[in-house]
Amino acid sequence: MKKRRYHGQSRKSRLLAVMLVMAMLLGMSTISVYAGELTGDISMEQVDVDVGEAGTQKDTTESTAQEKTDKVQEEMEPSGDDQPETEQTEESQTEDVTASPLMMNLQQSTVRKVVPEHHKYIQYNGNDSYTLTLDVKGAYASESIRPKVDVLLIIDKSGSMNEEIRNGYKRQSKMAVLKNVVSGTNGLTEAILGTRSTLDARMAVVSYSGNKSDGTYNDAWAEQVWTDSKATIDNSVKSISAYGGTNWEAGLRTGAELLGKCRSDAQKIVVFLSDGEPTFYYDSRGDTAGNGSSYDSDAYNHAQSQLRQITGLNAFYTIGFGSAWGSGNTRMSDLLKSSSASATKYYKAADSDQLADAFKEIAESIEYTCRDVTITDVLSDYVELPDNRMNYTVTATKGGVTTNITREGTVQVQYHADTKTVTAAFKSGFVLDKDTVYAVNFEVKPTQKAYDEYADQNGVYPHTGSAESDAPGNATSAEKNGFYSNVNEKVSLTYTYGTDGAAPDTDAYQEKPVVQVSDTQIAVTKRWENTNQNTTLPDQVVIRLYQDNEQTEYRTLTLNAENQWAGTFIHVAKGHTYRIAEDAVDGYESEITGDAEQGYVAINTRMPSLTVQKKVEGKLGDKTKQFEIKIRLADKNGNPVTGSYGGVEFDSHGEAVVSLCDGEQVCIEKLPVGTGYQVTEVLADREGYQTSYETCEGTLSADRTATVINRYMEEIPDSGIRDAGSFAVGGALVLLAGAGMLCIALIRRRRND
Repeated sequence: MKKRRYHGQSRKSRLLAVMLVMAMLLGMSTISVYAGELTGDISMEQVDVDVGEAGTQKDTTESTAQEKTDKVQEEMEPSGDDQPETEQTEESQTEDVTASPLMMNLQQSTVRKVVPEHHKYIQYNGNDSYTLTLDVKGAYASESIRPKVDVLLIIDKSGSMNEEIRNGYKRQSKMAVLKNVVSGTNGLTEAILGTRSTLDARMAVVSYSGNKSDGTYNDAWAEQVWTDSKATIDNSVKSISAYGGTNWEAGLRTGAELLGKCRSDAQKIVVFLSDGEPTFYYDSRGDTAGNGSSYDSDAYNHAQSQLRQITGLNAFYTIGFGSAWGSGNTRMSDLLKSSSASATKYYKAADSDQLADAFKEIAESIEYTCRDVTITDVLSDYVELPDNRMNYTVTATKGGVTTNITREGTVQVQYHADTKTVTAAFKSGFVLDKDTVYAVNFEVKPTQKAYDEYADQNGVYPHTGSAESDAPGNATSAEKNGFYSNVNEKVSLTYTYGTDGAAPDTDAYQEKPVVQVSDTQIAVTKRWENTNQNTTLPDQVVIRLYQDNEQTEYRTLTLNAENQWAGTFIHVAKGHTYRIAEDAVDGYESEITGDAEQGYVAINTRMPSLTVQKKVEGKLGDKTKQFEIKIRLADKNGNPVTGSYGGVEFDSHGEAVVSLCDGEQVCIEKLPVGTGYQVTEVLADREGYQTSYETCEGTLSADRTATVINRYMEEIPDSGIRDAGSFAVGGALVLLAGAGMLCIALIRRRRND
């Protein structure tokens, strides 16, 4: 027996008699029924009968004979309302005509949800550029344990279900449409009980209508008790015929009885469908009451009261089927307020397509597929978006095939610069396809802070990348040192299993990718100029590196003979401008050439000296005479060189006067390279002296000696013969002697005359 009305014992007795007569007349195959508990005057004996509708034999191939016996035994057990003598007597003594709702306290099963597989990883693109990826894989609530689900379908079979509605390009009765959507290809039963279902599921079917002449508590039928057979459920739905009024209370009451036989550890889900408002209800005796043709507020209140007595449901869905449910009719949606189920939702289905959509969404919620996903990533202080702009792609990968879905609108990706937060929100209600990996990929780069800290710590990183934080083929993160890309506790996946009303869950991404940065080096070479092998160089020179416009040095470098006057600034942070300067070296001018990229050359040129000396020529020249000599100095730009150099003080005109005698000199040291000089004698060509100059004017790039010569002018010109003066004296004496002898000879001659 697959269909059973729940009503009083007298009704059961009459039904048993009919069954016995039909069995004897038709000679049908048997079903075991224990009849002893139906009335007190029937002995407990096993009677074999088989009952079908309209002479059609029911499909019993799904179960063994013993299963049939057990199932019918369960059906025939008296429920809470099968105590008419006591309950009806008590109720009849009051003025209240309301039937007591059937209380059914169920043990609500907890869904053993599996966290959707999700990963965060990184890909190095070169040139300090990276791509971060956060993905999530579509999944059901449990991958290792098939969720247990018991789904009760409560169907309105009132006469209005024979009315026609649109079904594609044709019109069909609402009942015919319902049967097709439930049992057809990709229908409700296929999703829940079909071969591709991932559920450990059972279904049961209750139908309800309303008829005042149909006995007590007799407006609803258990079309099919709990079974995991899709064919059995399909056949039970297909056998339903529409007639009568609409008694919501009856459907919920009979449904409560079947819910009492759910598996305690299964999810308990009810789908309640109606094409019209309630017109009937049960009075205190279980008889059908109400106007039967239009909305009856008592009928609605009874339905609410009955629903409130059913506790422990995991989900309760209502479907308003047909055109009766206009925008102003909210009774089906309001009915949800009376349910204590964890998840509730109302679906309006005006035609076959909307009904199919409603069942599809319900089936998806029952399968606990992952939906309403939001990925959140808060970037660390060490990474940022290039140009502070979100450059991203969204992909879906299944079976090794990757599809770019960036422009499909499936995922909205945003960046909030003030909090450095990236959010990727899947559109509302979007259900992740099972085994499809959805990935959000976006570019990041290291921040200046990362470069600076890395350089400041001399190339030492503070973090280590976690396992599996590398993209396929990448090898820069897992177990590698670097900077974390994210504030890990704020990187999360938020998702919902079940319907829109279900509570969302949030789980963190466990991977911690890192980024590395590169630094730079700045080479410095020292070059000495205007020196020779006799020049004594300083012990060392200090070179200072300055960053940007800072006045405090960023690094220092010492150059000396040991390092061959060359060195390199290492671990220099990128992203800045640099310049160098060196500490002053006494007696040298410094010039810096080059740049940070090609390297610097620090040129030290020894500052030249000017030596001014005096020379007096001629035997009669006065070697002790002091001659005043004027020295004039000017820099490269022609400006006077002032100050003291080598003990010589130069005035504001760049002039100094020194007094020198023969063989004396003065050395003017450490003059700027390129200094122009002029040396002149104050009183030149005076007192019998002729003044001449050797290298007494020019520009100093090296040491120079200027000589001022004074020659005494009254002396016989130099013949060029060595000791010419001695020969001249000798010649004069010979002439004098000759002249004397001539005079003596003349005197003697006169005497003789």
